[in-house]
Formats: sequence, C-alpha cells, structure tokens
Amino acid sequence: MFSKLESLFFFHVGNQIDKWEQYLKIYDVELTRFAQSSRPVSLLEIGVQNGGSLELWSALLPEGSKIRGVDIDPQVAEIKFTNPDIRVDVLDGTTDEMLELFQDQSFDIVIDDGSHVSKDIISSFRRCFQLVSPGGLYIIEDLHAAYYESHGGGVHQETSAMRFLKELIDSVHLDYIEQDPINGGFDVELFRPYNQLIGRITFYDSVAVIEKLVEPKTEPYRRILSGTVSTAVDANKWLNALPRGQLATLRLSTKLAGQMDHRLADMVQRLEGACAAAEYRAAVCQKQVESLQQKAVHKDAGQGELTTTQQEHIIALQGGQDQEESSDFSSKKNGTDLHQKPSSRRDLSEQMKRSSDPVQSRRGDLKDECTGPLQIHNQAPRVEAVSALHEASLHHEKTIEVDLHDQLEISKALVRSLQEQLENERVNAQQIIAEMRGKLERSYAAWSSKARALSRLKSSRSVQQS
Repeated sequence: MFSKLESLFFFHVGNQIDKWEQYLKIYDVELTRFAQSSRPVSLLEIGVQNGGSLELWSALLPEGSKIRGVDIDPQVAEIKFTNPDIRVDVLDGTTDEMLELFQDQSFDIVIDDGSHVSKDIISSFRRCFQLVSPGGLYIIEDLHAAYYESHGGGVHQETSAMRFLKELIDSVHLDYIEQDPINGGFDVELFRPYNQLIGRITFYDSVAVIEKLVEPKTEPYRRILSGTVSTAVDANKWLNALPRGQLATLRLSTKLAGQMDHRLADMVQRLEGACAAAEYRAAVCQKQVESLQQKAVHKDAGQGELTTTQQEHIIALQGGQDQEESSDFSSKKNGTDLHQKPSSRRDLSEQMKRSSDPVQSRRGDLKDECTGPLQIHNQAPRVEAVSALHEASLHHEKTIEVDLHDQLEISKALVRSLQEQLENERVNAQQIIAEMRGKLERSYAAWSSKARALSRLKSSRSVQQS
C-alpha cells in the first residue's frame, strides 16, 4: 500500500519529477511532521530541473505553504506553475546571492538537489544553513556523487562532501573534543557555530538530514542523576573519575542532592588531606637535598688535601725512616751490620708489635699492604707504600664524592617530581573543592527556595480552608 507521498508521486500529472526510489520513504519519515502541521510551512529547493518536485512538495505540505526554487540554468524561468505559491529564481545557490535574496526570510525545509559536486554542496551548506528556521531541516540529496572523482569526491578525498559531513558529526561532539588534547587537525573555531545549532545528523542511502536546534545551545549539556540506591555501582567511584567539566555541571535530583552533600563534603576533606600529605613529602625531600648539598660543599672544600688519617700515616712512615736511618748509621759506626744480626731485627719487630704507639702499629700494617716484606734499610719500598696508600685513599674519596653527587642528583630529580605532582594535585584539588562548594551552595539555595515555596503554599491552603 502506498504512503501519501508515494501516491502523490506515482499519480502526479504535471512537470516531470526525478528521484531515487529510496527517497520517497526517507521523505515520508522526515517530512511527516510538516505535512501534518496545522500551519503553512516554507520550503526552498536548490536545483529545480523541470520543476516537478516543487509541485510534489506543494501537494504534500499544508495549504498555503510557500515553495521556492533556485537554479543556475536560465531555462527554469520558462517553467509554468499553476500554483501561485510556487516560485523559481535563476540564481547560483553556492554564492552569497542566496543570502541577499532571502535576507529577510527563513525556511522550515531546505533541500540541496543542485550540481552534486562536493565543493558546491559544501558552499551551499555554509550559506544556506543560515536560512533554516529553528527546528527545521537541511536535506542533501544524491550524496553518492561525493564518492565520484568526476564530482570532486572519493572515499579518502579531503575535499569531498562526505568528509565535510563527517566533520559536522565531530562538531556536534565539540564539547568533548576540546577536552581531548589530541584532536588532530580539527578546526575547533570553524565548527563551533554548528555545535551550537545542529541537533542531529541522520544519514540514509545517498541522503543526509541535518536538523537545526529549536534553541541554540549556549553551554555543554549536563549530566543528570536521580535515584538514591546504587547497589551494583557506587556513585562515589565514578563521580571521582568524572572530568572536571562534567563534575562542575552535574545535576542531581532533590533527594539525591541531599544524600550526596555528605559524600561531597568527605571528598573535599580527602582532597585537602592529599594536598597536605604531598606538601609534607616535598618538605622531607627538600631537607634531604639540603643535607646532601652540605656534604658536597664540605667535600669540595677538602678536595686535593690529605685527610688527617693520611697525614698520620705519612708522618709515621717518615718517622720510621728517620729512626731506622739513625739506627743503621749507628750500627755501621760500631762496625756492625743489621744483616748480620737477624736476632736484633726480630727483637725490633717484636718490639714494634708490642708498642702502643699508633705510628709503630701503622708500620706493621704496611707490611700487609706492600707487595713484599718491608726492608728497614731500603727506602724504595717504603716510598711505594706511601704512594699506594695515598692513591688508595684518593680513590676512596673520589668514590664517595661520586656517590654523593649521584645521590644529590637523584634527590633533586625526586624533589622536582614531587613539586610538580604537588602543584598539579593542589590545582586539581582547589578546582574540585571550588566546584563542590559551589554545588553545595547551589543545592542549599535550591532547597531554601523550595522550602519557602512550600511554606507559602501551606499558608495559602490554610487561608483557603479558613
């Protein structure tokens, strides 16, 4: 069984109509509310051809509806219409002439059935969407041509009409794209007006329908929440994960708002505690850095100088050299030689071991550090031992210096990281705290207003009853 539009099409007598078969069902869905309207509507079609579709729209829409058509072909001026409410103008629908001609008019329905070239489709939309009345429709026909190379189209063609319409879909979701730092090369400012005006975009086979909002959207849509029981999913968990923009505009039912007040207050308290803990961690790390910096300063001041222990070792060795040289000289003077008295050497060694003098003790330790037994009468191994001791001590000090330097750099990096984390946490917490407090204030104001209204209602009922 035919719908009203299909009957009008197939039983039409007059100027020729050229449409694809799926269009009739699409228009049946999209134009029914206008066809059933109790008032006349207005329609503008870009691309007239033989004018038959203008007659079809006039028959479908309420009596008195104004039907206008524009076409670049001068021949359309010769088309005859029996209905005086149908009018055709010779005009390029892709230029500003459209806005000049219809500067004081708007249309409930605008249909683009023009050249079907992608650049013309885009140009017409940018100009003629302004002519659509609030709540009206902008319909683009024959979009299959947007895939034809001959019409400037293609699946991956940057300038195709389909690519433009896909960006219109992005413009509808512009509020969420702005929260995403990775938005590609999307021109936010170019599509912002469409975000405020477009209510929906519907795609059919070869047809796109763009509906204009009845009222322009002046701010992002808010998330709304009602009900007081959350058995499966605790509201606190996902409330904490909401983006700040959504959290600031969250709208709650009256009963839920009363329940959430205590939760929001707890959340504020936790955030303030987190800020305090982060500040404490940063202070501890700062003290560690200062301590390491002081150690590094003391190390730099003593660099290149012998430590007290090193000096004692060297003085001990030098004292031992002088004593042994004196003993050696005395022995030679008496006609004796140390090499000839091994027992004296053993006695001397035992005496050195028993001695409580730290210098003599250090001489005994040097026997283990040197490569061979220490010869009292030979100064060369003694000098080598002193040099080895000095080098070992310097190497140890350099190792300590490197370790201190590494610890200092690690601590500095940790402090910087904690300071950045602290600053981020502080900023986020302050914003959320401000938003929560504002929400609490708004909730309180709303409750106060409702309480006053309820009080006035009870007073008026008491007066009526009396």
